[in-house]
Amino acid sequence: MVLLRLHAWVVLGVSLCSAWELPPSLPSSQGPSTCTWQSSPRGLDHRRKFLSSSVGSAAAALCLSYLALRQRGGGSEGRAPSSQALRMSIVDSAVHVWKQDRNYPWATPNPPAADASAEELIALMDANGVDKTVLVQPICYLWDNSYVRDCMRRFPGRFAAVARVNPEDDASVEKLEELSKEGFIGVRFGPLDRGWWESERMRNILKKAEELKFPVLLFLGKDGGKSLQWVAPRIKEFPNVKFIVDHMADVPPSDDQQIDELLSLASSPNVLVKISHVWAISTGQYPWSDAISVVQKVVRRFGPDRCMFASDWPVCKMPTWPGGNTSYDMTVKLAKEEYKFLTEDELAWILGGTASSIWFPASGTHG
Repeated sequence: MVLLRLHAWVVLGVSLCSAWELPPSLPSSQGPSTCTWQSSPRGLDHRRKFLSSSVGSAAAALCLSYLALRQRGGGSEGRAPSSQALRMSIVDSAVHVWKQDRNYPWATPNPPAADASAEELIALMDANGVDKTVLVQPICYLWDNSYVRDCMRRFPGRFAAVARVNPEDDASVEKLEELSKEGFIGVRFGPLDRGWWESERMRNILKKAEELKFPVLLFLGKDGGKSLQWVAPRIKEFPNVKFIVDHMADVPPSDDQQIDELLSLASSPNVLVKISHVWAISTGQYPWSDAISVVQKVVRRFGPDRCMFASDWPVCKMPTWPGGNTSYDMTVKLAKEEYKFLTEDELAWILGGTASSIWFPASGTHG
């Protein structure tokens, strides 16, 4: 009987904690979280009446003790207890979608053979506990961003959208303005080419991105970290633009020079890195331990609040890519379970906190 009563108190206390919708904790070194305590006036009234009772007071005390334990890192191996209600949010910061549909004509001569639709993606997200995703315009549509736009609108709240514009077209400055009005909140360039990257036209495009507060995604392409020597000066020219280096610049784990070039970008506080393509740069099999060493170096140099998880689905499963037999499930499992050098708070930033702060700031979801 005593155990039954104790169990009831625990359930009551944890339920009260859940009713307040407390966001999981974040590293104190990062300053105040933008998480908000969600509460309606009606809900507050009910909670006040509940707390005024002796049962409510006892449950509140238990709840506060539980929260204090979480703040001290209580639980198994110094970590807070995990549960579905308290789990970290997950935001996938790079996915591509496309569909064979005459309303969305291909712009390249060798389009994908199979669809990667938004509907399939939503099913994968739900099956793997991924809350939100950033849709990045795929190369097969080039500068026609309409399919990504329509997917974003069809699933409000689940997707943010990143466009492509032609870096060799003066009209791209005005095009960015139009895309902003359509709901896009970022732009991607790549594979980067030194000729247009260093051009005056590109400078004007980046000025417009700065004006719109668009993060700029950089896909370096086949040269990977080797190209960072000529990429970096332009990044420094725009300190108020957030530049996000895709896929850890695809630096090989064995190439210390390329890794050092990537890590040197950490001196620019406006540079962030996608933790992705672990499967592509590795020479081994899951969990791709050699590439995890690159992840660790990147996180330690940039900090977890400048790093974000990405699956790069469906590229991850394309056999034409190195390691391209990797399922969406495996990319999520890797990020959730295999970065054992991370604390829980650091993992919360990488899984969802960093991406949320950039792509879904209104949601207040930081882990």
